[in-house]
Amino acid sequence: MIDFTADFIALLRNTTNSYKYLFLKSVLARTQQNQERISVNDIVADQLVYAWYPNQYFKLSFGLQDKISQVFKEQNFNYSSNIPITSNDFEHQLRAEILTHVDTVALSRLSVYVQFRLISPFFDQELRGKPDHVKNNMIAELSNQTYDIRKPLYRIETDKQFIQVHPEWGKFIRRHYHLLAAYLESEWVKYLQKHNPNIPGVISKTAPPINRSSLKSQTSYWTDYLIEHPRTLCIYSGDSLDNASISIDHFLPWSFVCHDRIWNLVPTTKSINSSKGNALPSMDKYLDKFIETQFSALSYHNKKCKDWDKISFEVMHDLGLSDTKQLLNDVAFEKHISQVLVG
Repeated sequence: MIDFTADFIALLRNTTNSYKYLFLKSVLARTQQNQERISVNDIVADQLVYAWYPNQYFKLSFGLQDKISQVFKEQNFNYSSNIPITSNDFEHQLRAEILTHVDTVALSRLSVYVQFRLISPFFDQELRGKPDHVKNNMIAELSNQTYDIRKPLYRIETDKQFIQVHPEWGKFIRRHYHLLAAYLESEWVKYLQKHNPNIPGVISKTAPPINRSSLKSQTSYWTDYLIEHPRTLCIYSGDSLDNASISIDHFLPWSFVCHDRIWNLVPTTKSINSSKGNALPSMDKYLDKFIETQFSALSYHNKKCKDWDKISFEVMHDLGLSDTKQLLNDVAFEKHISQVLVG
């Protein structure tokens, strides 16, 4: 009896580049949508769609052996649509632009090995000791010869332009799609973290969020503070802050940290926030003012905020402060938050 779960886990054994993760993600998604005969070219396009956000938007490395970033670079590809990355239509638009601007030769380079090597664990015995240059053809032949006996994930059609997902795998994938996709995502995050050890929040940088969280509680935090500190100035422009029309800014851009923690937020004007975009702020110009405003707000809320326990725990945890005594010590606070913001 075939153990589909064990065979699925084996697909990612000894994975040394991104292709298997992205190819398998496409196969899962399309099979879940009842596609079982799938064009390899469609899967390759999916790979680029899945790769764009972590590799191009966040500049995450996919490893030394990976060619996907080279395709984007060689093709001089830039996403140019006004459709935002948080839109439900983003992926569709990104795919359309990739198919329009990336040539077929570049796409074909990404399909030289992966559709063969992904299913190689099904044929370990036959492939053992064989020279590398014969393995692709062997795998293609074996996927057809053993299709009804060994039941590989899919067989590779003679022209090598389509794969045919085995019907029993199709049923298994549709029945357990969410678990399989979650497992694949966890392995993908581990792979990316290994190749980007100093990048924070990798788990939040694999795919665009459909919706950003509300900043209602954070806005209330700063509004309450400004009521009692009406002379507070915008750290960027030096302008007075009108409590009725403030905008909450991520000091380190959200696209870099992927969170809305209080310690990285500061009130500013709407015009400044909209113009700041995703650029990192000048630490020489703004860090001292930011830390001063942050510490003043924390000191105020220590006595006033009903959510102080939650806020103080988050700040201490994220900044590596041992207790509230350290948190409310200006020297200790400045040292720890500077280390997190500047490194």
